[in-house]
Amino acid sequence: MGLDFGSRKRRREIRDQLKAISVRQPWAWAIAWEGKTIENRTWRTNYRGPLAIHAASTFSRREYEVARAFMLRLGIEPPAAGALDTGRVVAVTTLVDVRPTNDSSLAPWETPGGYAFMLRDTKPIKPFVCRGMQGLWTIPTELVHLLDRTLSKFPS
Repeated sequence: MGLDFGSRKRRREIRDQLKAISVRQPWAWAIAWEGKTIENRTWRTNYRGPLAIHAASTFSRREYEVARAFMLRLGIEPPAAGALDTGRVVAVTTLVDVRPTNDSSLAPWETPGGYAFMLRDTKPIKPFVCRGMQGLWTIPTELVHLLDRTLSKFPS
């Protein structure tokens, strides 16, 4: 199950129902650019399908430093805090599964005590400004033309 944006009709269907999730930096950057295939949440969803990754508008210095230390242990150096996009949609991916996490079998990006949103086929996009929300939300209709431009770049 990948991001099949193929036909114009399919792009329109995805655009009209595309869910998004706001992720604090530098985690959103890691999803878009470094192969972070798990997003940790304290809640679950039954939704499966295309998902836009929105870089949240704010993050604290402490949040950045904790995330940076975690990534450095994986051999990944995130950009400086001031160089990261915020308040923008930065990638599209596919949410393929949501599973509870536990201490016994954690993947590298996983943290215990919540739910692992399993992501696949992530594509970074040219970031565009968009106000985020909590939980899963739909890209506002007045911004869909920006998403259309991005989706039309995917091969049929």
